[in-house]
Formats: sequence, C-alpha cells, structure tokens
Amino acid sequence: MTSFNTKEIQKAYGTGLAHVLHEHGLTHKNLADATGISLGTVNHYVQGIQMPSAYRAYQIAIATGVLVSDTLDGKFNYSIGLASKTPHTKEEFIAGVSKIIAKMAKIKGLAQNELAEKAGVNVGTLANVMLCKRAPGLALLEHVSNALGVKVDDLLPY
Repeated sequence: MTSFNTKEIQKAYGTGLAHVLHEHGLTHKNLADATGISLGTVNHYVQGIQMPSAYRAYQIAIATGVLVSDTLDGKFNYSIGLASKTPHTKEEFIAGVSKIIAKMAKIKGLAQNELAEKAGVNVGTLANVMLCKRAPGLALLEHVSNALGVKVDDLLPY
C-alpha cells in the first residue's frame, strides 16, 4: 500500500471493512457481537469516521478472516485459518507487535530513531510502542510497515 495520511487510511479501512462485511453477509451488529466492539464504534469504522486502533483492527481481522492489510488495500484474499485464531489480549498484542517491529528493524539495520525518521513518526511515540508502554495506532503501523517494506499484517502477532 502506498503511504497515506491518517484520514486516507481511515477512509480506506472503512471502505474495505464495508466490503468485507457485505461479502460475508455480516451486519454491523454481527461484527460488534463477534468482537465486543460497540455497535456505534463499528458504524464509525465502516463510515470512515473513526480509525480503529491496531488492536481493534486485529480483532476484526480475526472475526472476519480478512487480513488488516487486505482490508486497507481493498484486496480480499481470505485467510481461512485466521478466523479460527483466538485473539491475544491487548497486552499480549502490544508485546507481540513490539517484538516484531524490533526484530524487523534489526534485520533492516535500522536503529529506533532511524526507523521513526524513515516512517515519518515521532520517535517518542515509536519508543513507547516498542517498550510496550503504548498501543500502536493503525496509522502508525501503516507508516512503520511502509518504512520496513512489509505489510501491516507482517507486524501483527497472528
């Protein structure tokens, strides 16, 4: 996926999510019930009014069987095994993302500040994510994944 600003990522995710729900024959309420996300929040995600956190997007991916990056790109290669996975707790999710980002940055030979600069994100924000002090946002993961040359889903602990 090409680099987008936050509003574009939010809209792209909403459009993709609406398509995923339509393809699965799911209502917004079905998704809310499956994920524990409020119906109003699901409505906002689908309408592109609100951006899900990376953890919420991960929960939606598990519930629908469609990868986060595929929802963002509008390419729907359903991952059969994904829907049968048990979601991690939020804390496990944050720790998993942190480890994956650190490992990929090391492979690419990027120090944390270099990765932040390449991704165009605040170094303090990235540091807090990598120290498990902050949950990453979906936009942050999109920018970091672009900087690392991978898909957002490569940063998620499925």
